[in-house]
Amino acid sequence: MWFKIRVAIFVLFVLLVAGLSLLYYLSSFGNSNDRGSVEEAVKLRNIIEPISKPDDGVGCDPDYAFKKFDNGEWVLGIGRDSHALWSKNRVGGTVVLKDSRGQIRFLVGHVCGPRGQFNVTYGVTSLDEFYSKMNGEFVEQPLP
Repeated sequence: MWFKIRVAIFVLFVLLVAGLSLLYYLSSFGNSNDRGSVEEAVKLRNIIEPISKPDDGVGCDPDYAFKKFDNGEWVLGIGRDSHALWSKNRVGGTVVLKDSRGQIRFLVGHVCGPRGQFNVTYGVTSLDEFYSKMNGEFVEQPLP
């Protein structure tokens, strides 16, 4: 009798874990949005435009990130995560960047996770190399 109860509890536990895992997958990865949003890009531009150096922007947005290169160049920006069903992610795939040259760029593509627009920075040593890698992953769009 106790054996059957323990087996039933174990089966319910496994089903619960499997169900929660499936729900997490569907909400986080199964429905990515890489379309981007011009309206969101304008909002993000208004946030990053007045930032004069990367450290000054810390705390301006939860998705804010920056990369400083050894040659003195830098890039900062905000990207909206492509994953999940939550309302914030209806603007997923939106990236707005500002660099040490004064350029502000709007890109659309797959932003994988919070601050995912900077996943391409691993091993990158210059701003030109950064943009080269970004152009392989994202499509630049005009900002109104």
